[in-house]
Amino acid sequence: MRHFLSLSQLPSLESNGAGRFVKHRTGIVASAVLCLLAFAAPESFAADNWYPMSDRSLEVAPGSVLDFSAIPPSGPAGANGWVKIDGNGRLGFAGRASPQRFLCASIVPSPPNGGFPDKAEADRWVTQLKRTGYNLVRFHYVDASLMTNRKGDFDFDPVALDRLRYLMAKLKAAGIYWVVDGLTSENGAYGDVKPNRWVNRYNLKARLYYDPAALEHWKRLVTALWGSVNPYTGVAPLKDPAMLGMILVNEGGLAFVVNPGGRYPKELNAAFGAWLASRYPDDAALGKAWGRDATGGDHVGRPVEVPDQMRGNGKRARDFAAFVADRETELYRAMEAHVRSLGFKGIVTSYDNWNFNHEDVVRAQLQWVDMHAYQSLPSRFAQPGSTMAQTSILDDAGRYGRILANARQWGKPFTVSEYGQPFWNQWRFESAAWIPALAAFQGWDGICQFAELPVLLKYDEAGTGRRQAMYPFGVGADPIARAGERLAALLFLRGDVQQSRSRVVLDSDPKALFAGGNIWGQIPERLSRLALVSGTGENSTGSPAGTGSAREVHFQVGLGPGQMEKVRNVALRQGFLLGDDPVAKLRAAGALSAANRTNMPAGLFESDTGQMLFDMAGKTLSITTPRTVALVLRSGSMRTGPVELTNLSSPATVAVGAVDNQAIGTSRRLLVWVLTDAENTGMEFADPGRATLKAIGRFPPRLRPVTGQLAIRSSVPGLKVWAVDQTGRRVAEVPSRFQDGALRFAVDNMAPGFGPVTYFEVADH
Repeated sequence: MRHFLSLSQLPSLESNGAGRFVKHRTGIVASAVLCLLAFAAPESFAADNWYPMSDRSLEVAPGSVLDFSAIPPSGPAGANGWVKIDGNGRLGFAGRASPQRFLCASIVPSPPNGGFPDKAEADRWVTQLKRTGYNLVRFHYVDASLMTNRKGDFDFDPVALDRLRYLMAKLKAAGIYWVVDGLTSENGAYGDVKPNRWVNRYNLKARLYYDPAALEHWKRLVTALWGSVNPYTGVAPLKDPAMLGMILVNEGGLAFVVNPGGRYPKELNAAFGAWLASRYPDDAALGKAWGRDATGGDHVGRPVEVPDQMRGNGKRARDFAAFVADRETELYRAMEAHVRSLGFKGIVTSYDNWNFNHEDVVRAQLQWVDMHAYQSLPSRFAQPGSTMAQTSILDDAGRYGRILANARQWGKPFTVSEYGQPFWNQWRFESAAWIPALAAFQGWDGICQFAELPVLLKYDEAGTGRRQAMYPFGVGADPIARAGERLAALLFLRGDVQQSRSRVVLDSDPKALFAGGNIWGQIPERLSRLALVSGTGENSTGSPAGTGSAREVHFQVGLGPGQMEKVRNVALRQGFLLGDDPVAKLRAAGALSAANRTNMPAGLFESDTGQMLFDMAGKTLSITTPRTVALVLRSGSMRTGPVELTNLSSPATVAVGAVDNQAIGTSRRLLVWVLTDAENTGMEFADPGRATLKAIGRFPPRLRPVTGQLAIRSSVPGLKVWAVDQTGRRVAEVPSRFQDGALRFAVDNMAPGFGPVTYFEVADH
């Protein structure tokens, strides 16, 4: 992700043509467009009656209802050997037959976040990561952090490097694997970068495509940082099976890298001309193929001008896109060869953002596919005037999650190393349940809600930098996002949500794609929405691929108009779903049962397992499994499985999960989530919709109040209910009763004598 790690650093912005500016991101449409996608105006809730949390410690106590350390496999990371890819494209290990999913914590050890923790704090971090249920950590922007305020090239800060190595060793011992970026910062390991490491002084990512010195710098960086021995483990990370994978370059696709400037580098002219010589025998053949796009200066084998337009659709642009796809593939293979030469036997990937057709072709060549997408992003991080689109997944059929699902290539491991509906989006409680459930349903191998700080040990107004308040991507500080990680541990990592019984294969032919000009197209919306109903992924190899199962249904994509569907058509009404109803094809193939309630024109989507029901019109989402139930709604009543919620006063996610691995109805220990919205004390907005920031505020967080009635059908006698704090400690008993076979109690996130809570415990002792 391109971060806003320094408050003095503004993001790259591009006008969307409507006088508004947005941060470009995988699957994120301009804020003006996102507003159009909402079929109803966004709601807002006055914060004058919100209540400050009284919690100070955030360290979960061992054995408490919030201690999820037993969910991931036990033993040190790497104990079962190197990661392996099985015949179905799933991740596992050499020493174990069954596949393994990964719930990942994202760590950005930048100075505003406090940098790498010292050894005492690292020990506590690892304990809390383990108790959240994580079995993987992604280290992000390590190159920038280690080079902060360093004068010489590759002069890593020795204190920070030692802390990194210690933290990695402690994570390994706790059974938590690592994923790292080979390169995150545009400045790599160059020294004396001013005024901070987040200015783009060296343009390293773009230079990788044309400057051999840039690739040599990358190789030296990877070798020095990840190829040297960690004294705390006795082995270099690249030779340690605890190193699950490497993202060779974070968000390094050429088009994305140069997007802020809107121009491809002229330094590619020579390579482009040489590539054209492999396609066209002479200038006459090139001129005939390009027609009006050709100029008198175009000569095969000599420098040829790269396209002027960023997203052009002419013959020059099509050939250039094919050239870039080859270039990106070659760069990936050169980088992979280097890390293999250093002894790395884990998995590698790259090009982890932008869901356009041309990047899908490249990702089909990789060993492992990883992807990023967000519901909304702040325009200028937490500076006054920064805007955050207040959009809901229920407004656009969960588009950002579907973008992730559509990027998967069948037969390859698939992970999401960045996703989020970040603070201060008031609907972020939705993603707490939905993305983990979608990931489990789709059968992904790993998910990682993007966080700069995944854990926070306490609410401390005197803390360092971004440890004084909730910030975007501060998952550890946000009681809503933090609670969602435990829900993910049940829905995804424990596997409470069943994997899809069917498979949608989106077939595309790279040759036809580049010849036909649909290089900047995306999966059509009507096909994209099938991800809410069936397992979905692409086959972008151009070769037939399939299992031959009746539950596998193929759709041809990439052959339509050169431009993606006009957003205005998406925004106006459901009528934009052009073409035949793809759900009918699923039904005809037997991939959906006759009882399945999916009605695409009505915005109703039921998974083929029957466990997820996504209702755009009703603005509800239900997830129903034997061990976990989650309800997402604006207000009112909802019932599914053994859980009934009535008279909910305001929007929330309410979930019930059995933490003793029993079915809800026979469980003797349940955790109940009640997630609404939270903001900082003293936080101010410039508009009633809470989209434009005036002041970020400070700790403690304030929670939006919510009340309702909850009934849980159970055969276990003697169950009682307690409100619990952020450490898992019971702070107040909640009156409850058994009636008609169900435990019934009032849901009120204001615990008497304590203050706001996000959890309740139900237990018989």
